[in-house]
Amino acid sequence: MAAALRVPRRPSRRTALLAGGAGALALAGAVVWAAGPFGGPPAGVEAAARGADPACAGVVEQAPGELAGRELAGGSPPGVAVWGGGEVVLRCGFAPPPATVEHCVDIDGVDWVLEEAQRTGATELISYGRDPAVRLTLAEGFDRTDTALIDLSAAVAPVRQDRHCM
Repeated sequence: MAAALRVPRRPSRRTALLAGGAGALALAGAVVWAAGPFGGPPAGVEAAARGADPACAGVVEQAPGELAGRELAGGSPPGVAVWGGGEVVLRCGFAPPPATVEHCVDIDGVDWVLEEAQRTGATELISYGRDPAVRLTLAEGFDRTDTALIDLSAAVAPVRQDRHCM
């Protein structure tokens, strides 16, 4: 007995319109979710110039879902991760800093240069010797810097390193 050839039925115009409308609605919902107010990044947090670099995607992908007791926000720009409503902001995609005499510390094989943000009182650190560089901003009063650096160094470690702090 020969197998019957089955020709798929062409969807009606109504079915096609409903399916298209549902897809558009789902896309619009995703855009609204990503843009907030449902846990997206705080206003003014922007991607670095090279935030879309594949190495930055890897850093953000490896970033922990919880950092020092703060939850990771969703809907951040490329190369950006935000915890605790902006208490901790990681941005990848910067040019590596030049040689410096600023305080530098090695955390699990990742060198970080400490910079005090004079305007905001925040603490800023930038990875040293890695391209692209990763900048970490910790809000004034954030008291878990050591924990944050240990947890984030694992995410930054895969970025190619070509020099170390002295």
